[in-house]
Amino acid sequence: MESTFGSRFKQFRLTTHLNQEEFGKKIGLARTTISNVEVDKYVINVQNLIMLVLAFPKLNILWLLMGTGSMLSISNSDDLKIEFLSELLREKDARIKTLEELLEKYRQ
Repeated sequence: MESTFGSRFKQFRLTTHLNQEEFGKKIGLARTTISNVEVDKYVINVQNLIMLVLAFPKLNILWLLMGTGSMLSISNSDDLKIEFLSELLREKDARIKTLEELLEKYRQ
């Protein structure tokens, strides 16, 4: 069976020994949202992903997102994580700018 983002998310949460509510508080999500993520009914956004990485710095973000490598980072690759998250934010900013431009055209 192929692992999904939700199943890896749950697998990681279980290694923290936190219940859904406790885990959610650490990353700014409600228990019900954590539950929905774990069964692939909801995908967390960039802000929540950043909160997750900040709350759990040993989490290998590539493993969580794509199933690549091991769950926990074996090296302290903070620079790589920062660059990865910065790129996600740049992409988000570009999408927001595009939407704002479209909205402005619509208003005219």
